[in-house]
Amino acid sequence: MALTLFVENLTVLDCSLLSADQGIQGESWRVDIELDGELDQQSMLLDFGEVKKQIKRHIDATLDHTLLLPGRLPGLLIEKEAEQTRVVFDHSRFGFESSGPAQAYSLLDCEAITAESVALHLQQLILPLLPGNLQQVRFTLVNEQVDGVMYQYSHGLKKHDGNCQRIVHGHRSTIRIFRNGERDRQAESAWATRWQNIYLGTAEDVTGYTEHQIDFAYSSNQGHFTLRMPAARCEILDRDTTVEELARYITEQLHDQHPDTEWRVQAFEGIGKGAIYRIPPRR
Repeated sequence: MALTLFVENLTVLDCSLLSADQGIQGESWRVDIELDGELDQQSMLLDFGEVKKQIKRHIDATLDHTLLLPGRLPGLLIEKEAEQTRVVFDHSRFGFESSGPAQAYSLLDCEAITAESVALHLQQLILPLLPGNLQQVRFTLVNEQVDGVMYQYSHGLKKHDGNCQRIVHGHRSTIRIFRNGERDRQAESAWATRWQNIYLGTAEDVTGYTEHQIDFAYSSNQGHFTLRMPAARCEILDRDTTVEELARYITEQLHDQHPDTEWRVQAFEGIGKGAIYRIPPRR
């Protein structure tokens, strides 16, 4: 009889995904894992610490901070060249175009990107890397449950040294807003609605703008990135879209509307991390 080891909260997968119904969405999943197998000569299934690191490294190097694409979605075109991959989604409301280095996009053999299809993809990626005494691996991807609202945004951070520089990656995040020390759930709901399935762009990255679409482009140390998005799905900020700047941006917007109020914003970037910004009332 096989034994099963489990690891909860192995890592967090932050990414964007393409949905037929919603277009590009930011997403954050907590990743849990179970491994089935037989005991080795040490009366163990595996070296827990090393295998956890190995699996996390592989997730970070493949799906994390990429745009997940369902390969069997009608209207999706992917063109691969020597140094660039071009992605086009033909849709009346949610169509977009993007190009960048191949590692910025993850193509899955499925009709829709769901927690289950991503878990199956991870299973197929990871099982061949594990020791021979392991017979099966199962992944479970879980959305964070919070006391409040959540929004899903995508962005790209061209100044970042790591994978955050990819032009379409994202997060599912909660937000806590305090007005004079008290939780303001109405303000939280307003911002969650405003930023639901949004692309947050930086003004200096805009290369073209019409009533219907916005073009973005920048170069970073991983390569050159471009994105064309429906204008209705974008908000352009006068700053970088790091979580620190997003917390400051939201707080400043609230303070501009109600300057005699103390505002404190706790903005999350995915699960369990984020930034806090506070502006005291005007005297």
